[in-house]
Order: sequence, then structure tokens, then C-alpha cells
Amino acid sequence: MVDAMKYYLKKTIVITGAATGIGAAFAYLLARWGARLALVDVQERALKQTADKIVAQGWGEPLCLIADVSNFHELESAFQRAVEKFGNLGCR
Repeated sequence: MVDAMKYYLKKTIVITGAATGIGAAFAYLLARWGARLALVDVQERALKQTADKIVAQGWGEPLCLIADVSNFHELESAFQRAVEKFGNLGCR
């Protein structure tokens, strides 16, 4: 567990479906581990609640991005905003 925590420390991660369910749970876990998060969902109010909980716990300041992942242009725009805030998003 400690190795996983170290791996995600200060990594930037984009989570789609981050407003509720597994996406929100994943956001809470990674935020606790020190990841920088870009949270994507179409449910603006619920997404803000997820982000507010992360901030209230002192786990960071996630970027909230409202986008429908089935719409290429919205998703592309969301990723561009994440890059603008966090820099290049690399994959491993």
C-alpha cells in the first residue's frame, strides 16, 4: 500500500465519471495519496460536491471539468484545460 501511495504522489490523473460512485471513490483515494486531480463529469452539482469533500479533507484542490465523455469535442476541451492547469499529461 505504501508503494502505491508513493507512486501517485504529485502525479496528475484525469478521472471521468468522478461525480459519483466508483469515480468519486477513486478520486477520494487518489487525492488522499497526494495525486493532482482533474475530475470530469456531466453532473456539475455532484462533481462540485466531490471536489468540495476533497478540499475539506485537505487532500488537494481538484480541477472540475464539466464534459460528456461521449462528445469528443467536450472531452478534448476538458483534457486541454487539464493540460493548461497541470502541464503535459503523460501515460505510463
